[in-house]
Formats: sequence, structure tokens, C-alpha cells
Amino acid sequence: MGKIVVCGAGVVGMSVAIMLAQDGHQITVIEADPGGNPSAGRGLSVGLIHAQLLRTLVRGHLDDPAALAHAWDEHTERVVTPFYGTRSPPTGPGSPR
Repeated sequence: MGKIVVCGAGVVGMSVAIMLAQDGHQITVIEADPGGNPSAGRGLSVGLIHAQLLRTLVRGHLDDPAALAHAWDEHTERVVTPFYGTRSPPTGPGSPR
């Protein structure tokens, strides 16, 4: 069987990894958050909402992939960030250095 990398150790990523491993694939799971996945327990609902909105964006930009990429980046920042928070370190007075 094949070697597969799953990006994200949330509910969906781990579910996919388990199913693929059961089919005999060699799986590597990559998680960007060094403290673990902050979406545990909410990743599935956020993922479904995100997928539905992706479908809408794709339908509106089929003729221009660059515009789709730009719209997707803006959409992700606006819709997903409130669920996961920002990964940027805090700055300003009183922030850790």
C-alpha cells in the first residue's frame, strides 16, 4: 500500500488517518500546533462549515484560479480564525518576549 501524509491531528485528520491505516496504508500525521490541536472537539463542525463555503467560492471563481486562491485566503482568515485564534505572537506592552 501507499505512504500517506495527513495534515492536521484534529477530529477529521485523525479519523482519516485511522481509516487509511486500517486499509493498510503507512500514515504520517502532521500537526502544526506544537501544543496539540486546539480544534479537538470542534474540528468536524468547523471543517464542514469551511467545506460548504469552499464549494460556494469555487463555483464563483471557476474561470480564475488566482482569484479563487485570493478569495479563499481572505475567507479563511475571516471565518476560521475566530474558532482557532491567531498563531501570531502577542506584541505590545506587557507581552512576553
